Amino acid sequence: MTAFMPARERGATLLVALVMLLIMTVLAVSSMRGVVLESRITGNRAENLRLTGAASAA
Repeated sequence: MTAFMPARERGATLLVALVMLLIMTVLAVSSMRGVVLESRITGNRAENLRLTGAASAA
């Protein structure tokens, strides 16, 4: 028995794989944006605390 796959089925598989890859890429990019935002917030908070301490010491 030979494995015969019509061209239409191969095209559908490719389309499904590309859509899944696109969804995973969008999720990864949105996750990275969230991490960058959180790190900026944390850095600003640390800088604020450092400057508040320096102002209190002066």
